[in-house]
Amino acid sequence: MNVAFWEKNRDVSEEEALRRLEESHHQVMQALEIFSDEELFTKSFYPWVGGCFISNTASHYAWAIKKMKAHKKNCRH
Repeated sequence: MNVAFWEKNRDVSEEEALRRLEESHHQVMQALEIFSDEELFTKSFYPWVGGCFISNTASHYAWAIKKMKAHKKNCRH
């Protein structure tokens, strides 16, 4: 999935990528507002999630930002 996403968006400018990130983050936060803290933070509350929502949202953002910073640093060399 990440490879397909990269191929589709590899020519997008950094500014546009950040704009899209902010927009999608806002959409995710709105979507999560309907869930209780119990639903969001209880491991396997929804078995189809494979853990808890945090693994598929905040933790994924942290992972992706780390990857993007490393990539940006490598592009400077």
